[in-house]
Amino acid sequence: MRSIVAAALLFIVTACGERGTAPKPVIPTPVASVTIDPVNTSLEAGQQAVIEARTRDANGGMLSGRTVQWQSSAPTVASVAGSGSGASATVTAVAPGVATITATSEGRVASASVTVVASRVVDFSITDAQWTQGAQQADGTIPMVLDGNAAVLNVLMATTGTGQAPGQLMLTVTDASGGIVRRDSVTPRAFTGSASYEEPTAQFLMPSSQLQTGLRWSVRRDPGKRVADGDSVNDVYPRAVPATLSTVSLPVLRIRFVPIVLTVHGSITGNVSTGNVEGYLPTVRRIFPMGRLATTVGTPLSTFATFGTPPTGGADAFWRDVLQDLRLARVADAGEPDAHWMGVVAPPPGFTFATFGGFATVSSTGSAATRIQAVVQTGWFNNTGQTSDLVAHELAHAYGRRHAPCGNATGTDAAFPVANGTIGTPGHDVYTWSRGISGLANTKPATTGDIMGYCFPQWASPYTYNGILQARAAEGPIPVATAPTDLVRRQRVLVVRGAVVDHRLSLLPAVSIEGTATDGSHGAYLVELLAEDGRLLASHRTDAVAVDHSNALLLLAAVPLDEPAESSLETVRVSGPEGVALRHRAATGLRQSVAAQTTARGATASLRALPSGGYEAVCADARAVAIAVQERSSGALLASAAASSITLAGSNVMLVDIICSDGVRSMRTSATMPSR
Repeated sequence: MRSIVAAALLFIVTACGERGTAPKPVIPTPVASVTIDPVNTSLEAGQQAVIEARTRDANGGMLSGRTVQWQSSAPTVASVAGSGSGASATVTAVAPGVATITATSEGRVASASVTVVASRVVDFSITDAQWTQGAQQADGTIPMVLDGNAAVLNVLMATTGTGQAPGQLMLTVTDASGGIVRRDSVTPRAFTGSASYEEPTAQFLMPSSQLQTGLRWSVRRDPGKRVADGDSVNDVYPRAVPATLSTVSLPVLRIRFVPIVLTVHGSITGNVSTGNVEGYLPTVRRIFPMGRLATTVGTPLSTFATFGTPPTGGADAFWRDVLQDLRLARVADAGEPDAHWMGVVAPPPGFTFATFGGFATVSSTGSAATRIQAVVQTGWFNNTGQTSDLVAHELAHAYGRRHAPCGNATGTDAAFPVANGTIGTPGHDVYTWSRGISGLANTKPATTGDIMGYCFPQWASPYTYNGILQARAAEGPIPVATAPTDLVRRQRVLVVRGAVVDHRLSLLPAVSIEGTATDGSHGAYLVELLAEDGRLLASHRTDAVAVDHSNALLLLAAVPLDEPAESSLETVRVSGPEGVALRHRAATGLRQSVAAQTTARGATASLRALPSGGYEAVCADARAVAIAVQERSSGALLASAAASSITLAGSNVMLVDIICSDGVRSMRTSATMPSR
């Protein structure tokens, strides 16, 4: 009976188990601690920040999904708003003060401090603004040259903010009566800190056509008041009243490029023409205090100068010979006495290196007598811009600029202000922007080599630019002939040339040509022309001029001397600081006297066409020590050589005078260019 009851009970229990019971509830791990990150926050009024509460269990493990309640002890200082039931909240800074932010979760509390400071408005200020046409001086005192290049105003700004844009800048330029000449605006990009002239905040371009005397200018930031700013006083420059633009007018810069014909090297001729002359001028246009620039291409000049022995040529002796012949050619030409004569030389085949790429006379006055330069033609150097740099370099020598101490230059300027010969102050390429080649006046860093040194790339330092500017501004007016055939100023002159090398004075053969006499009233060297009986036929004073790259001095005197006087000339005597140099007639002289040169006894020279092209002028007497060929109508000198013959380039000239010299007297023969 008991067993039956037990079985029945077992069945009941089993049946109840199959029917099921409620599951036992899961109890979440309680929050043991709460922390806030960050625990300290500093904000300006109006700013917001996100903070986060982190809940942890008793073992320090992170808990998620817990509800957090946020509260601020001072909502008027900093308010707080949680994101739903999440653990992050946004704090908004309302007003200066300190507020405690609390985060509560399951009775556990954490707090953080929020400090609110007054809102700081970003301040933009215009700290400086300077005009430039290429070179820029630290004090901004370089004047703008009228009738030449455009000008650029570089503007510098500073800001107390970080990476914010200052808004629009507006330049206003007025004339002396207050009328607006130019108004321009730019919008600089966002920036931080303070700008420098290496990278100006903004640039304004002023076309050369609008530059004039008496202009006044100012720059204003954000004239429409669209950008918040802490101080409006420093939003205008200059601060008080508009500034007057400093300007200067300069004489026309005239350059006559002369193709040099090297007769001893197959008559190879420097490549310069009206079609390619601009290729010689980019550096001059970019860095020179130019004013108006006028260029011409002169008659090719044949010379007996020897470039050297391949592969190296262009030593100082070669360049001195070229300069001497250019100076003679200048005496023969009465037109454009204010022009610089720039000879252009083509190195002959086989030459791969030039000791010097150019030469020039050096003067502190830029006088007409010293405006003689010569350079290697464009396209010869590996550095494609080197000839252009050389043209500017040699022109600067004519205005007294010595070498900058860069690249082992010799004869350096002891007063150059930058020890390593760099420009020292950033320059800006105004010309390229004004021609639309670039979109800004690109900066030339302060580490750029000065144009008067041997370092590349090159630019003009304020020192060099100012020196040329002052020399050009001080130039007196140089009379300009009304035409190249101005016969009033041309006359028969005996040209005496010489050189001082290593403190020794020597003379080239004297040559009598039609040309312009030099001023013989002063100078350290006395030129005396003596007759056979010792009589003084003429006296003339002159100075010697220095040349760059050399310790040599060159002297030239063009002494008026008519035919009768020259017929009795026996000796040329030059006295100077180095002593006395004499040039006598050859022992027998030329066969004909000056007076007999046009008689029936025959011509003293001849001219023939060469099968290879060009012409050859030959003195009939091989004892002639110098020859020159002068075009009859214009007076242009076509050739010069310390020899009895010389080759001329092909020419359209019809009538020439061939001048043969025995070193003292000259005889002249007229000849017509033979037809081919």
